[in-house]
Amino acid sequence: AERLWYGSGETVVKQGEMSEAVYVIDAGRASTRYEDGAAGTSDILQLGEGELFGETALTRGQPNPASIVADTDLELLRIPLTSLEPLLEVHPQTAHQLANLIDLRADALQRIIAGRA
Repeated sequence: AERLWYGSGETVVKQGEMSEAVYVIDAGRASTRYEDGAAGTSDILQLGEGELFGETALTRGQPNPASIVADTDLELLRIPLTSLEPLLEVHPQTAHQLANLIDLRADALQRIIAGRA
């Protein structure tokens, strides 16, 4: 894993881009933001210490559905997929928990999109 630092207001992950890692917040807070052209930007959820994001990188071929922006100074652990995948093979329960997280966050995003239609 690699330790990264971002200042308040900096974008960590950009909506629409491909990602090759997941991130764990070691210190600080961030927002998940969905941008929809003319409709503007919506904050989907707030993330804090110990929380994970970037899990859509595990679904190969899927771009990031939203941006992650630092609300405060942010300290992260970046875990490349090449390091994470072998762990998930050995611990299928963790893989299942990540799949549930992906589903929950995708549902939240769909509710935001549906509310704009």
